[in-house]
Amino acid sequence: MQNPKNSARLPRILGRCTFVASVIVGLFSLMLLWLHFKKNNHYEVIIEFAKTAKLITPETKVWYDGVQVGQVARVESHLHIVEVVVAIQPPDRVIPRDVEIEATQSALIGEISIVISPEQNLGQGIVKKKVTTMPLSRNCDPTMILCHRSRTHGILRLEPKELCSAKFWKEHPHEWVKFSPNDNFDAVFGVDLFQPDITLWQVLSKEGNHENEVIARAAVTVLLNATHPDIYYHLEVKDVLELMKLFKQQPIQSRKDMAKFVAEELKAFSDKCPVQ
Repeated sequence: MQNPKNSARLPRILGRCTFVASVIVGLFSLMLLWLHFKKNNHYEVIIEFAKTAKLITPETKVWYDGVQVGQVARVESHLHIVEVVVAIQPPDRVIPRDVEIEATQSALIGEISIVISPEQNLGQGIVKKKVTTMPLSRNCDPTMILCHRSRTHGILRLEPKELCSAKFWKEHPHEWVKFSPNDNFDAVFGVDLFQPDITLWQVLSKEGNHENEVIARAAVTVLLNATHPDIYYHLEVKDVLELMKLFKQQPIQSRKDMAKFVAEELKAFSDKCPVQ
């Protein structure tokens, strides 16, 4: 004959088993969702460097067009090359195929970074296909953009760069302090030189001889030199802000001569740029 106590206990045991099973199934589902999100929140690009690229390590930062876009996920060493797998975020960030990829070393703190620079702007054809061809898409065109698991080559440039110059700050946006490469130039300096507005990093990328571009490059260079704690610079932020206000007050016909003079004077400061 069945024990009444066992009969009463059986439903409770079954209920607990059902509850535990539900919890396990729920946790497993959450884990699958997390893995799916983790897998799809970035895409990977494989960059081949020379065998000497031993300074590149996981978590090395990756920069594109002045913005950090990811980091090194892993480094795989082979007989003659080193494969550096970088994780790019977000997954819909489109990077053209024609880019120059460099592993550079900061002359200030010795930090290694991978810098991706576009050789040319995205053409209208790529912009139109942007909606339908993304790096993670099955129809991603590797001849136009970097797709998931695309392979490309990188260049090692680990020698020190010219300190305090516009070129240095353009190539080392991760060294900027107090200001961001995406900050609006006119807003930072309290002027109205560019229509449409452009960023500080875009100013450094301009190579024209128009007086606005000449003095703007010089102003941004001074701004970054004056605010970096490791550089003993002879000018302060207030000096360059006053300089830009003075430039703005000049008659149009006088600005070109002033821009040339200021650029030459500031270059002399940069050439004597001591690092603390």
